[in-house]
Amino acid sequence: MDNYLNKILDDRYEIQAVIGQGGMAVVYRANDRKLNRAVAIKILKPEIREDEELRRRFRAESEAMAQLNHPNIINVFDVSAGDDLDYFVMELIDGITLKQYMNQRGVLTVKEAIHFTVQILKGLEHAHAKKIVHRDIKPQNVMILRDGTVKVTDFGIARVAEGQTIANGNAFGTVHYIAPEQARCEETDGRADLYSVGVILYEMLTGQLPFQGDSAVAVAMQHISSRARPPRELNPDIPVALELIVMKAMNSDKQKRYRVAGEMIDDLDGFRRDPAGFMPAVESSGLVQEGDTVRFVPIPHHREETLPSEVSHSRRLPAEREPKAPRSATKTATRSSFNLQPVLAGLLMLALLAGACILLWITILSPGESATDVLVPRLIGRQYDEVLKDKSLPKLVYAKAAEEYSDEFAAGEIIEQSEPEGKRVKEGSTLELTVSLGVQIETMPNYINWEYKEAEQNLRSLMNNSVRIIINLEASNTVERDLIIRTDPIPEQTVTAGQEVIFYVSGGPQLETVAMPNLLEKTEQEARSIIIELGLGIGEVTYEENSNYPPGVVINQSTPANREVPLNTEIHLTISVAPPETTTETEETVSTPPETLPPVSMSWTTLLPQDVEYPAEYLVEIYQDGGLIYRETVPKSQGSLSLAVTGRGTVTLDVFIEGSKWKTQTLTLE
Repeated sequence: MDNYLNKILDDRYEIQAVIGQGGMAVVYRANDRKLNRAVAIKILKPEIREDEELRRRFRAESEAMAQLNHPNIINVFDVSAGDDLDYFVMELIDGITLKQYMNQRGVLTVKEAIHFTVQILKGLEHAHAKKIVHRDIKPQNVMILRDGTVKVTDFGIARVAEGQTIANGNAFGTVHYIAPEQARCEETDGRADLYSVGVILYEMLTGQLPFQGDSAVAVAMQHISSRARPPRELNPDIPVALELIVMKAMNSDKQKRYRVAGEMIDDLDGFRRDPAGFMPAVESSGLVQEGDTVRFVPIPHHREETLPSEVSHSRRLPAEREPKAPRSATKTATRSSFNLQPVLAGLLMLALLAGACILLWITILSPGESATDVLVPRLIGRQYDEVLKDKSLPKLVYAKAAEEYSDEFAAGEIIEQSEPEGKRVKEGSTLELTVSLGVQIETMPNYINWEYKEAEQNLRSLMNNSVRIIINLEASNTVERDLIIRTDPIPEQTVTAGQEVIFYVSGGPQLETVAMPNLLEKTEQEARSIIIELGLGIGEVTYEENSNYPPGVVINQSTPANREVPLNTEIHLTISVAPPETTTETEETVSTPPETLPPVSMSWTTLLPQDVEYPAEYLVEIYQDGGLIYRETVPKSQGSLSLAVTGRGTVTLDVFIEGSKWKTQTLTLE
């Protein structure tokens, strides 16, 4: 039986179960009684404590990890080193190793492989910035959480990168992923970790390791002296650019690898943004395509090496071998020379006089007309580059004044022009054009453990309010209330304008719920007030023409009536709008009454009080024409508050701070 099970370490950590073990240590699940949270504890095996070198390595791991604080590196909370017991406390990971994932899935998709690789690199980038080299990067030391987040673990043979060589001539590291210089017991730096990442990426894309052998020594020798088969020979579906990235990371000469993790991240991001057009910079003059095989053609380090020796020096002949002009010719040239300065001065004066006459004729005496009028063409929907090349268009200056994302116009197409089609303008005038950037596509940020309202604001800003964000509350014993547990899409995946994004948010250990009321046929203001008074949130409000309901009432709610719904859940509403009235030629046109016109929504911002009598946080309530539209506790340091106000005509906003009216403001919504 394990000696530590059900024991309490340092009156704080209650050992509950074994969750893993290796050659040096055992990892346990434990409960931190002080903070009431589940943790993992790595305890050095008793028999290992007798080996000072291995004990030093264990302590080095705890010290290295304690210096690191990054979302892609497992967090260390506590370290203990004593005569009888060495352990450190880490966050408890709910997931599997990358190796287990690869065994389950086989060959990974390009998207998955890049997703995992970029996160590994970001963790290593942080470690390398702290002068820590992992030296044992392999899929077994990479954990994948349920939400797709990657955590780099096990810094057991990490070393501070200060020009040290491997102690005692031991080539620490797992042989299938070890860098050549590490196998040769040479000096190592962050580039050794990047080599290992290249091997992992190779394995994810092909399902095979680059080098196999009957023994560890045989595999290590292949890393030193052999070149891996190009990945596309094993999996022709791998894009050429991605193969280049893999082979650059795995270059046996560390001088030709990526220098830092950030360079490899940049190349992977570049490929992810433009898979068809991106090509990484490699130490080669290009690629020679031979069927499905890509052959790398090296280029010399110095330009001089490419030049033939006879042209690498000056072409000028030595002085003693240069042909000399005959002496008689020199004398003749001297005698026949004369002073040209007066002639040149006279010619210059004539040119200036002629220019002045021409200028006088053009500006004063010429009866000619002013610049020709031309008609502005319609350019909306045309490619901007094609417009610049079109010689048939009127002679105007077609200037790109702005660029905007658009889901209607393809990238490069003109969205707007400063003058309407058919307007008469002077030839040579400037026509300002707004050009489309195409549909906005970004990389999903990692919002895990963010406060969901802050994350929502950040994502809306990033995506220019072009995504729909859904908040789903879940009970959680490990994540604090209002913090994000996971997202869909997961971090590092793409998010596109118009896409629905889901934040799964912790509601605490137990969710408080309320019964959803029936909001149908309530006015918009009534529905808003009911939602806020119940402790729910107002989500998206859309307006839809509907002749079956009076205008301005709720015709759809996202959560059906009578269903239990967690507090703070956002409720989306659809409000009816009267369809436009149709008239015949014999009928008089009747103006639409203001109350049937669709509501107008505008952004409204108010400053928050900063006086000393107000607490650091206070409750803000805002009423629109007597109906509650906002109720939140906000920090005073926030300074201001912005929200959307919806309605038509004149509306009155009353702002209450901690139950007392602070200000009243009137807005006109038209």
